[in-house]
This record gives sequence, C-alpha cells and structure tokens, in this order.
Amino acid sequence: MQAIHGVHFRDIQSNSIALLKNARVLFIMFDGATDVAVCENEIVYAHVVDEKAPRNVFVSIVNIENAHAEGVLAGIVYGMESVDEKGWHWKEKLIAMGSDGASVNLGKRNSVTKHLKDQIPHLVAMHCVSHRLELGALDAMKAKDAKVFLDLISVLLNLHKHYHYSPKALRELQLLAEAMEEKMIKPVNLQGTRWMPHLSSSLEVLLKQYCTFVAHFENTVEGKIGTVDVQSRAKNIPKHLKSYDLLHYMHFLKDVLSVLSELSLKFQEDRSGLPEALEALETACLQLVAQKQRPGEKLQKFIDAIDDNGKFLGVQLSKPTLTPDRLKERQNSLIDLVIDHINKRMGDIDSGNILKDMQVFYPVNLPEMEQEITVFGESEVTTLCEYYAPVLNR
Repeated sequence: MQAIHGVHFRDIQSNSIALLKNARVLFIMFDGATDVAVCENEIVYAHVVDEKAPRNVFVSIVNIENAHAEGVLAGIVYGMESVDEKGWHWKEKLIAMGSDGASVNLGKRNSVTKHLKDQIPHLVAMHCVSHRLELGALDAMKAKDAKVFLDLISVLLNLHKHYHYSPKALRELQLLAEAMEEKMIKPVNLQGTRWMPHLSSSLEVLLKQYCTFVAHFENTVEGKIGTVDVQSRAKNIPKHLKSYDLLHYMHFLKDVLSVLSELSLKFQEDRSGLPEALEALETACLQLVAQKQRPGEKLQKFIDAIDDNGKFLGVQLSKPTLTPDRLKERQNSLIDLVIDHINKRMGDIDSGNILKDMQVFYPVNLPEMEQEITVFGESEVTTLCEYYAPVLNR
C-alpha cells in the first residue's frame, strides 16, 4: 500500500513541478493535520501565475517530527525541496505565505513566519481569510444563544455517532426510508478541518431526512432495540427534534450558513484576490442584513409548514417558548453579531503598508479623473519595487 501511495503521490506532484520551477515568484500555503495513524502531517500548496492567471498547485504532504515551529518549518522546507532533488532556489522566489492563525504559524517570537522572515525579510505573511471567516462566525454563535447552539451541536454529533458506529441502525434507516419513499442520506460528521461546511452539510442532511430520523428513533424506543446507550440516544435526540425553538433555530442558521459558505468558497477561488474578497464580504453582509427584513428560504419553508395544531411535517412540536417578536429579535441580534465579529476578524486584512500599496494594481481603485490617472500609483509602485528589490533584481 505504501508503494501504491508513493506512486500516486509522485504522479500528483509531477503535475506541479514544471509550474513551480518556472514560476518567477511563489506564494506558499500550508496547514497541519493528524492522519488515521495519529501522525502529524503538513500539507503544502503554492500560489503561482500560470499563463497570466493565478493558480493553486499541490506541492507536498510531509510527516513532521513535532508541531512546534521548528518541526513545521522543517516539514515545509522538506516538501518544497522534494520538488527537485538536485535543488532549486525556491526561497529566492518566495514573496508571501499563508496559513491559519495559530501562534506556531504567525506568532511574533517563535513561529514559522519569524524563522522564514529572518531568512527572507521581504516575506509577507497572511492569515487565511476563510479561517478568519469561520472564527468570526463561531465567535458570534457561541456568544449569542450559546445554549441553543450547543444543543444543536450535541444533536448533530449524536446523530452521526448513532448511525456511523452501528451498521444495524443504518440498515434500519435505509429500509425505513425506502418504505417512506424517501432517499436515504447518511448523517455527515460534524467534526472536520473546515467547521462551517461540515455544520452546513450536517444540517442539510438532518432537515432533508427529518421525518425519517424521527420515525426511526420512535421505532427504536418502542421496540426497545439496542443497548442502553442506543436507547438513551433514541430518546434524547427526538426530544430535541420536536422542539419548536430548536427547529426554528436550525432553519434560520441554515440560511445564515448558506451565505457564509458561499462567501468562504469565493475566498477559496484561485482568482480571488483582496478586492474580490472584500467585495464578496460586503455582498455577504448585505445578504445577511436582508434576512433581518424577511425570513431566509429555509426558515420561510419551516414557518409555512407548521399547521394550525403545531405540527411540522406531521410531527407534533413543543410549544415555542418565545413570541414571534422575541424570536425575530433573537435572530436579528445574531445576524448583527455575526456581521460584527466577521468584520472584526477581517478588519486588518489589507492594513499592512505593502498590501495597501498593492491595491494600485486593482482596476476598481483607478481614479475617475483623467488628471489623477497620470500620476496614480507612482509612489506605491516605487515603494513596492524597493521592497521587493531582491526578487526583481535577481
């Protein structure tokens, strides 16, 4: 298996070698992970210009001795040098790097950034904008209605656990879905590298198969099927799934996550630069504000599906503990908090002097007056040329 893995890995890497070696400048991105063997790994990508268009290419995935700055840096160096065993001057091409906000990556005293900048003074370090987005959204959800949010997380985790570790329960769910003429979708694991897409996917599965899950848990309890743990989950999960307050929150949160997930994907596009990222952020904030004026798609469907007896898709829900006005106030407060926390996380995205100077190359910033265009960007371009002189003059 290791031999097969090695061949497959080299085949993927071979597609990147020419692009990396021919690139005039490099922007590397790296992230850590723990594999199924509980070994620390570091994956490295590079951002290059290919045929006048930006492109992300895979470089390497490397086992590292430890997750300290020295260990991570050694893994990055090994991965970059594996592109050509004869050696290539990748550090001379390196102008920027990106990672998550962990102190081991971006800390000021002892970090990967500090060690690399000691060798490459002109290096610009960036905190991944998608990671900033997720941190901002998570901060807001933990700060507002934390109990409801944690109840939802508990339901999703237990739902995945119930079917992931029991082939019998999954088979029963499949048979029940067929009997109800519905398509069975296996619950998604909430835990993963990217928290927000996992949460959105988990919610999507739960809402699509809501009736099937409720019916299966009720059958499990009535038939006294499974162990004590299975019976405990089968009683606890439906209790939450029949809560009007939690279901209202689920549908509302799904609408919010749809906007944020789309924003995250926009950030991750190869061609997405700072102007595109900032424009996408502004658009997303406006979409969230719109949800204060009227319910989002998922929430509106939920509201419309509640009958006069308080049933949702035939399932009797508990009575809401909040009035419609209080529910509206709660969701508006969360939207305001999400926007505020995300903007705080993104606030310094273009605050560095070098990043500000680079904005002269963005067409959106061109002045409208002809007189201003004649001298536009002269000082910024001069500053950039001086800053990157080691790269431009080599």
